[in-house]
Amino acid sequence: MDIFVPLDWDKAITVKQRHLPHWRQEGATYFVTFRLGDSLPAHILAQLREELEVWLRLYPEPWKGKTIAEYQARFVDGREEWFDRGFGECLLAQSQLRKVVVDSLLHFHGERYLLDSYVVMPNHVHVLVKPLPGIELSDMVGGWKRHSAREIHKILGRSGALWMEESHDRIVRDAVELEKYRDYILKNPRKAGLPVAEYSVELRNVMKTESDGSVVQGAGAGGGAEGTGCNPVQQTGCKPVVPPFPLCEIRDHDDWKKLPGEMVYPGKYVQIEECAYLTPARPETPVHWTVAHRKSAIAVAPITDDGKFILIHQERLPVQRTLWEFPAGQLDDGETHEAILETVHRELDEEAGCVVAPEGTLTPLGWFFGSQGFTNEHVYLFAAHPVRIVRTPQPVGGEHIGEVRLVTGAELRQMVASHVIQDALTLALFARMAAHGMV
Repeated sequence: MDIFVPLDWDKAITVKQRHLPHWRQEGATYFVTFRLGDSLPAHILAQLREELEVWLRLYPEPWKGKTIAEYQARFVDGREEWFDRGFGECLLAQSQLRKVVVDSLLHFHGERYLLDSYVVMPNHVHVLVKPLPGIELSDMVGGWKRHSAREIHKILGRSGALWMEESHDRIVRDAVELEKYRDYILKNPRKAGLPVAEYSVELRNVMKTESDGSVVQGAGAGGGAEGTGCNPVQQTGCKPVVPPFPLCEIRDHDDWKKLPGEMVYPGKYVQIEECAYLTPARPETPVHWTVAHRKSAIAVAPITDDGKFILIHQERLPVQRTLWEFPAGQLDDGETHEAILETVHRELDEEAGCVVAPEGTLTPLGWFFGSQGFTNEHVYLFAAHPVRIVRTPQPVGGEHIGEVRLVTGAELRQMVASHVIQDALTLALFARMAAHGMV
């Protein structure tokens, strides 16, 4: 963690001038944007540069107040709409090339700079970063661009210029603006209408404000959560409310008794056992059965502040389909309350890129048996509200998630009714939430 230092108008500000003005102040945090060379058509770029040159002649630096606001609105915020239109090849829509840029950004974090947040879009990049003492911002950004260009050219078998020569940077004025830029980074891909497979975003939130001594959380799908003291990607310390819930025990009881069996297939994820049971209806005659043993699991319905449900579009190899589902996953470390809750947070993070707000609630909705005729696997059901989206999904173990979608309760009901949702876990969660009046 590091203390966020706002712009201090009483301290020295260095201004470096190329086509754009670049302000520098020791200890400052910067919002930086750099773009692929073909991200704007040449005639549009020339027009924008001419407009800026005229404006700079009319309003020479130093700027304050309304002049700064006008510059921001006309030459920063206004131009982002052009880049979001997706001009050029949009090479960074390819995950392999985008990863090169992300790796470059992360490489010297903690050594040369503190990387607070970033988003890599198909044709441009936004970064919130604080250079460490003795490190010049332009050298840092130039290093990102040179290294990523070299590696991308290797992959593509090309040469020549990749990035637009000059980057845009702005000193973050105060804690409110820091939060605004985090929110912008998070929401920019959705505003541009990008599928999740074409961008990478992460709110690392390494800065904390002096006013409250806590992390300033990035805004998610339902807005910000300032002053919580919790890193949104690492759940340690974040304690959403969880009402008590019972565990599902598979064991001998009353007139139920499992007799010793034979494990005929000891697989990594599934074990097959030939066994026999005594039941209340047949207390003296063993009933022979083949049982598939699997770890128990969780499924969770993430709900945003504004009441929308987060669904993931996940490849399912055994059925050769990509299905709309709620996040779900197996328990890796035994069946305890702690392991269940840990798995809920893990799957929200890995599969939906979201976290439960510290003031939020994880609502247990019981468990269910998905295929009770051949397996004792059972799934614990939860609703999480409210959640914050903090980054793109990062599934593990060969899984692939192509899209994350926010749907209203009415849209979710329609997806169930029209057979769009075919996943048993999601259907079970929908049924439990409907019974509780949650959807």
